[in-house]
Amino acid sequence: MVAEHCEVFFVEGLDRGRFQSRYADEHDEHVTTLLHLLEKLDHYADRRGQDLIVVADEHHTARAAQEALRGTRSRAVWGYRGQPRRIVDTVYFVSSEMSRLVQAADLVAFLHQRVADVVETDKRAARANEELWSVIAPSMRKERIWKP
Repeated sequence: MVAEHCEVFFVEGLDRGRFQSRYADEHDEHVTTLLHLLEKLDHYADRRGQDLIVVADEHHTARAAQEALRGTRSRAVWGYRGQPRRIVDTVYFVSSEMSRLVQAADLVAFLHQRVADVVETDKRAARANEELWSVIAPSMRKERIWKP
């Protein structure tokens, strides 16, 4: 159902060890990753002449992320090159318990992480994950793990 009703998926991450060794005193890894993802979403929407309303799973960095996004209105996203212009207002952080859309995004993120990072010991689980991912994979638009 997720693959049928979602136009595209973007996955953005970073190498935590390298990020922390270089930038931990200056920048938050979650906020940085979110800003990089928002820049990509903004570019995608701009090419289509559309504006974005962004809804994300609540996180302890929500306020800092909203403040950082507000800062990008006057300067480029740190560690990247763009300034999000198509994002309407702010990022709205909601409980995934209250949003089926956020639950669906969590499911895709979880499945991506399992396929990319976990060596399944049970071959049936590995096969099931690969089959599920094969349904999602055609909708993948952008996937990046930043290695600063």
